[in-house]
Order: sequence, then structure tokens, then C-alpha cells
Amino acid sequence: MKTIAASPGHQRRAGGFRTQQRILSASRRLFAAHGFSSTTVRDIAGECGISDAAIFYYFPEKADILQALLSQGIELPTTPVESPPPGSTTLAERIVDEALLIIDQNRDLLRIVIREALAGDISSRDRYEDWLEFWEGRLAPVIETRSCPGSADANRLLARQILLLVVIAAEDRLLLRRDRSISQIRRRENLRAFLIRAVGRLLE
Repeated sequence: MKTIAASPGHQRRAGGFRTQQRILSASRRLFAAHGFSSTTVRDIAGECGISDAAIFYYFPEKADILQALLSQGIELPTTPVESPPPGSTTLAERIVDEALLIIDQNRDLLRIVIREALAGDISSRDRYEDWLEFWEGRLAPVIETRSCPGSADANRLLARQILLLVVIAAEDRLLLRRDRSISQIRRRENLRAFLIRAVGRLLE
């Protein structure tokens, strides 16, 4: 079988895309660990193993890197949250388990969004609000399956209350604060147990 080599132009474009992704991946790690303002372009270049000039070639301003990260979507589970069948896990457990899964899968991006929103970045606040609204829309129909469903507006309000409860309770996990007296597994188990009790109360 005859193979056709990629053209030089295609190779350059592919190489440029890979370099951009390396810059974004390194920036996501550094911004999440140290914050946007405390991370320099030189830090990002060192993490990538490229020059400062290469960073500026793809992103003329450091703020452009942040905007590119904020434009990335939140990774969501492929299966919807559903009302559990009788005898299976409770609705509160399903909601909490999905919420913690989303946080685990998107921890760096969520950490950046929350940190920069708290620092006053408008784009980060907008991204945070977009995320909450999307998650509300995913959760509200599930809440309607309760034995005592409310109005659509009431269900969206309840969904927002649940989401804010989860985010606030998981703040230490998101913002890298550590209680070294207990293991990370134990911390997650404690957080899950607390959230299941609290969400269960809200759903009553």
C-alpha cells in the first residue's frame, strides 16, 4: 500500500497545535496551583520546556491563556442523573456522587475559575455562572421525580441551593487546603457523607 507523507504545512500546523496544547496544559496546572497573578510566562515556558518567545507567539498576553482555558468546557459524566429505583441508592447519593465526580474530573479548571472569580475576574465569574446554570438544567428535571415535586422554578431554585452547598463544602478540596491529620480518602468519605445528609434534608 502506498503511503502519502504529510505536507510540510500540515506538519507545521499539527506541531503548532501540539505546542498550544502543551502551553494550555502547563498553564492549567500552574494557575490551579499558584493562581493566575502569581504565575509568570517564564514559569509556563519552563514547565513546557520552550522559550518565553514561543509562548508569546501563540498567546500575545498571559490573559489570553486564561481566556483560552476558560473557554474549555466542563467534563460531565456521560450518563444522566436519574431518580434511583426502589431499593437502590438514594437520589441524594446519586446527586452527590455525580457532583464529586465532576469536581474530581475538572478540579484544576474549577479551581482556576473559582480563584479568579473571587479575585474579581469578570470572565471567570461569567464562566462560573454558566457552569452553575448548565448544572442546574441537568439537575432540576431529576428533582421533579421526587415524591412531592414542586414547580419548575422551585425545582431550579432547589437545584441551585444543592449546587452551592456542594461547591462550598468542597471548597477546601478545590482550593488545595489540606488537613494533614487525615488521609485524602478519609476526607473524601467524610465530605460525601456530610453532603448526602445535607442534600437529603434539602430534598425532603
